[in-house]
Amino acid sequence: METKTELDEEAEAGGEAHRRAPRDSMFLQATGVLLDRGEMPAQFRVRNLSSGGMMADCDRDCAEGERISVNIRNIGAVRGRVAWRAGARIGVAFEDMIDPRLARQPIATPKLQTTLTADLERMRRPGFRSLS
Repeated sequence: METKTELDEEAEAGGEAHRRAPRDSMFLQATGVLLDRGEMPAQFRVRNLSSGGMMADCDRDCAEGERISVNIRNIGAVRGRVAWRAGARIGVAFEDMIDPRLARQPIATPKLQTTLTADLERMRRPGFRSLS
C-alpha cells in the first residue's frame, strides 16, 4: 500500500504535481494578515519555503485566490495569493521572489557594551585580574 506524501496532497488539492524551485522544509511561526478581509490577523506555521512560495498551516479559513501578507522572520512582509487549500494547509504563491535561506539564519542580537563597562575596563589597575 502506498502512502501519500505532502506532494501528492498538494497535487490533489490543486497544486502542481512538480515543484519549480527547491524548497526548504522547516517549522517556522509567522504572522500575517488576510488582505481581502480588511487585514484580519492570522497565524501561520510555515512547513516549507521556496523563493516563490510556501506551504503553511493557517489558523483561519483561507480561500483559493485570497490575497495575504505574511511576516516571515529575517525577511519581513511578503505578499502573495493562496494557490491551493487542503484542510488547514495552504499553498501560497508570492508576488515577488525572496531568499528563503534568510529565514533559517538566527536572529542576531549585538553584544551591548555599556558606558559603565567601558569605563571600568579603562580604570582597571595594571596587574589586577578580575574573577571572571
